[in-house]
Amino acid sequence: MSTQDQGDSNASSEASQPTAAAPPAAIPSTIVAGPGKSYRVRRYLITLMLVGAGIMCIRDGFFIWPNDARDRPYEKPHDHLSIGLNQLLGIILPPWGIFVLVMALYKSRGQYLLQDGVLYVPGHPPVPLDRIQSLGADTWERKGIAEVNYDIAGSPQAANIPTNQQHGRLILDDFIYDQPPTDQIYQAIEQTLVKTLKPAPAYTPPPVAGSPAVSSSNRPTRPATRLPPRPRVS
Repeated sequence: MSTQDQGDSNASSEASQPTAAAPPAAIPSTIVAGPGKSYRVRRYLITLMLVGAGIMCIRDGFFIWPNDARDRPYEKPHDHLSIGLNQLLGIILPPWGIFVLVMALYKSRGQYLLQDGVLYVPGHPPVPLDRIQSLGADTWERKGIAEVNYDIAGSPQAANIPTNQQHGRLILDDFIYDQPPTDQIYQAIEQTLVKTLKPAPAYTPPPVAGSPAVSSSNRPTRPATRLPPRPRVS
């Protein structure tokens, strides 16, 4: 065999060998997710359009179109329906735009903060990761929204929290808040839940008359439940 053929053979054998899976990325001890820029910019634009359209309707419905007969006598005047519709839109659209802005700022207030294993979310008490009971993986995979159920009763964070507020549900949304750090917080919660899952008991088949005993090493076991991973979006 020639040297070139031997080199090609070695290269093909190395390529055919499976590569070791990369270990999961380490989660930082402190993660901060501020309000999502895309979310807020879109709400600003919606507010601007609604308020601007409302101002135009106020101008036409209250000041210009009612005076068509006086200011433009040689043009067809606008009818009462058009004038009334513009007046109605001029009353509705600006408050609607302000409402959209206020709700956007309220929903994206504060920040998500994960620090030293404790999750801080606006409107909720501090939640240690080991006090999280469940994580909504289905809606996270489809929409980037995860429902997190928690119960902090008995933890140090529950010292000054009323009893009726020590358990509840919070929402992680990687559109309302910055996506990369929100995804990291989700992964930290996911890893904590996987570590705290108890392994399922070994499955023991029913004994069959006349059959040899099945050794414990050959008994099939039920796989432990695992949460589906959230693909990281760059």
